[in-house]
Parts: sequence; C-alpha cells; structure tokens
Amino acid sequence: MSPVEQERYALGNHLKSLHGEGHPEVRGTLDLYDQLAEAGRRNADFSAAQQLVDDAGAPPGLAYYWGDVDERLWSFLKRKQDHDPTPDLLRLRCPHLALFGGADPTVPVADSIRVFASAACHSARLQRAALTVEVFPGGDHRLRAADSAALVPGYLDKVSQWLADRVGPSTGGSG
Repeated sequence: MSPVEQERYALGNHLKSLHGEGHPEVRGTLDLYDQLAEAGRRNADFSAAQQLVDDAGAPPGLAYYWGDVDERLWSFLKRKQDHDPTPDLLRLRCPHLALFGGADPTVPVADSIRVFASAACHSARLQRAALTVEVFPGGDHRLRAADSAALVPGYLDKVSQWLADRVGPSTGGSG
C-alpha cells in the first residue's frame, strides 16, 4: 500500500479505538488527514499544513499521526506519501516472505496482499523471486498474539521452514 493509504488506515483504527465506530470525531479527523494528504500533493509548506490542523482545532486523535511532525518530517512525508510499492516488488531478485497479522491495526492486510499478488503475477517479475505470503489469524502488526507479548502460534515454525527450504545443507564444518 502507499504510505498515505496505510497511515490513513492506522489512524482510522486508532481513532475507532478511542471513540468507537461511527463517532463524529473519527470522520472529522480522517477528513483532516485527507486534507493534509492533499496539501502534501500540492507541495504545501509546513506552515500551511499546520494551519490546516490549527483551523480544525487540532483534534486530539490526530496526534497519533501529526504529533511529531515538524518541517523536516513534513518534507519527507510529502515525498513518500504516494509511493507505489509495486515497482519495488518487481525489482526483487530473491525469494520474499511476507508475513501479516490478521488483526493488524496498522496495515490493511487484504489490500496489501492484493498488491503482493498483483506483483507476483506480473510478467516482469523474475521467476527466482518467488513470493510466499502468510497471514497469522489474531496476530497484530508485530505478529504477537492478542493482548500478549508472545509471538503468534506457528510464526517461528513458518519462518524456520521457509528458510530451510531455501538454504541447502551446510557446506562447511569438520569432516
């Protein structure tokens, strides 16, 4: 997903966790986020973006996205916000393992998988750049089980097996 889409998704989930689904604060803050994204596309300077926030009353929930933004970060956000990851995926030259938590509040998992699938089927993709996607139900963004510091069940096994399938037996050692 583009960073602007992913950030909007994460902000929306954060706002819903604060206010509940359908609360006017959610819609208003997401509208403000969209205005900031458009300001970035117009290459607005930081003071113009900050003015949008100030004019909207600096909704508290926006701090999740805007809290640390200064002039330097704003400049970076504007440049990267609409980055399309597909060309990067097509340039992969090695196998790729994409792991997602099914309950990730930060990344829109289904949409992200569609982007990966589109790239995986593209004729420009190198055959050796095989793509494996795994979704762990209940896992969060860090692939941790709900309300736990523990990794989701099966995570370490999946990564270990994926690596073992791609790395041959050790050629070193004593003999």
